[in-house]
Amino acid sequence: MVDNNVIPMTSSSNSNQPTLDYLAAIRAEKDIDMVAESVWTIIELYGLTMAELAALSYYIMERSFKTPANQKVLLDDLKIDITQPTYYDDGIITPQEKVLNVQLQLLNVFIKELKQ
Repeated sequence: MVDNNVIPMTSSSNSNQPTLDYLAAIRAEKDIDMVAESVWTIIELYGLTMAELAALSYYIMERSFKTPANQKVLLDDLKIDITQPTYYDDGIITPQEKVLNVQLQLLNVFIKELKQ
């Protein structure tokens, strides 16, 4: 069990093992609350504003969607290409809007699962 109140920080860039061990434990447990608390600790350390946090959230999701495996799922299963705009007679859906729309749908699925 990992103490999720403390993220071990090292003062030496040569000595990252405590932090790596902590992150490995989080990954092994797949505890979303533990991940969230760890990320929140970093956000507090940096003093991010709401706007910066929103931008960070977008960046993380966009980066995740652009991995080859996730791009394949989005394209093959959902027919969504997040790298290119989609043109319609009455407008355009930008890649950024697609990322936000997919993120919203994933969040809706997560919330629905929490309610069960």
